[in-house]
Amino acid sequence: MDDLPFGQETFDLIWAEGSAFVIGFKKALHAWKRLLKPGGYLAISDCFWFSTTPTEECRQYFSEIYPAMIHEGEAETVIRDAGYSILGRLRLPDAAWWDQYYTPLSGRLDILKQQYNHDQEVQAFISSLEKEIHIFRNHSREYGYSFFIIRT
Repeated sequence: MDDLPFGQETFDLIWAEGSAFVIGFKKALHAWKRLLKPGGYLAISDCFWFSTTPTEECRQYFSEIYPAMIHEGEAETVIRDAGYSILGRLRLPDAAWWDQYYTPLSGRLDILKQQYNHDQEVQAFISSLEKEIHIFRNHSREYGYSFFIIRT
């Protein structure tokens, strides 16, 4: 994600929904800026802290899966410091996660546990998903995804 095979100033728009998570928000802003034409747009979402004082359980969870996560307010500063202007921002509502992702996923996990009951890797993956759902259920006020429309 930080070494995409495209030339300088190739795109008018880059749509990066959730993909900055792979390399970190700050790094993504810098890596992808070279790909945008002058005046180009970047539609980017990432996981951010909403709280400046997250609970220990939530902080510990994200220190393991996304240690580079920053606060939503800091993201605005990072965006501007990277040479972009912010045109808009939207927080993804909890309902989007429950309705489109966690509820359907939860319904499948017990089936998958039975289906792959002898596969330790699959069981470990299922456990990680259950942990993610638990964290979101109990701590969604502390973090979540925000979507920014920004321009060079």
